[in-house]
Amino acid sequence: MLHLARTYVASCETCQRRKAPVVRAPMQGHPPSKAPLEMVSADLMDLRRSAQGFRYVLSIIDHHTRYLQLVPLRDKSASRVLKAFVDHFITLFGPPAQLHTDNGLEFSSDEWRSLLKELEVRHSFSVAYHPQSNGVVERSNRVVKDALAALVQQSPSQWPIHLPAVRFALNSAIHRSTSDQPLYLLTGRMALFPRGLTNLQTIDEGQMVKCLADARRIAIKTTLETREANKRYYDRKAKPLHLNEGS
Repeated sequence: MLHLARTYVASCETCQRRKAPVVRAPMQGHPPSKAPLEMVSADLMDLRRSAQGFRYVLSIIDHHTRYLQLVPLRDKSASRVLKAFVDHFITLFGPPAQLHTDNGLEFSSDEWRSLLKELEVRHSFSVAYHPQSNGVVERSNRVVKDALAALVQQSPSQWPIHLPAVRFALNSAIHRSTSDQPLYLLTGRMALFPRGLTNLQTIDEGQMVKCLADARRIAIKTTLETREANKRYYDRKAKPLHLNEGS
């Protein structure tokens, strides 16, 4: 009987999927977006309650440019998160073609469905318990948390004060995935710093459009190369799940 049970389990697809050893599957993900606002991811970070009463941060990132928006929130009700998304992203840049989030109640309410349908925004969801399926925003969340931790060592409850500086720093830095500033790729404007103020050059509108188009093409190429390099590194330890055939 024991032998028969083991034989059955070994050939049972459901059993193998549920009891298979925990191994990495080859990395999956979204194909690189080809234009700003083609795909945007959003997520909530849960931080300690601040002196001002904030606890959460809504992070919104554009996949093509890696431009990041950060909004402090006092709670994560669907209506508050939706209002923050509208006020701090849509009214600034317009609606994205696709929004990718987890399936939490704060992103899947009737209010969200109604607004996104009206704006003709496709809403996709990451796989439950697999944050890597929303990896672009998850990685940026880690960077934001690390930056805030470094800035608020003496006053952890004051993190909202530093949030705009962290956002600007990330949007004006050269992003590894695109080899350019997120701010420039999204808006066509470079972030200026004091040392660069005396070296400004005037270029005409045609040159600006060409420079921006070239930068965005390079961003697509660099993003794809970085993605492939990350996949090769990840997949070195990945093992596909092979199912035994039944008798």
